[in-house]
Amino acid sequence: MGLVAVNRSPMKRKAPTPIPAKIRFQVLARDRYRCRWCAATGPLELHHVRKRSQGRDDKPENLLTLCRFCHERTDRPYSKGRLVVKPTMSGSFFLEIVTKADKFAPDPVAR
Repeated sequence: MGLVAVNRSPMKRKAPTPIPAKIRFQVLARDRYRCRWCAATGPLELHHVRKRSQGRDDKPENLLTLCRFCHERTDRPYSKGRLVVKPTMSGSFFLEIVTKADKFAPDPVAR
């Protein structure tokens, strides 16, 4: 039996493509340069409501402004209280903190 060489180098992640400046300015202005969850004025980041990996793009209706702290909360484990952002039928967004217990609660937007 022969030995097989295994490449153990870590996978290199491709750097995300930056959101075009014109769209970034448009979204920040629409959100009045404030976090949509806590109303903080900085440092601000743009959050994709539907991820790029799901085939979504950088259109303003798929982006909203969050401060760095709240943006990090969108990736938190549910057990620690994840900030969940959902689009509404009116073109706005519904934001809530979801814990493990209510992770599978009925969607208030789908009614």
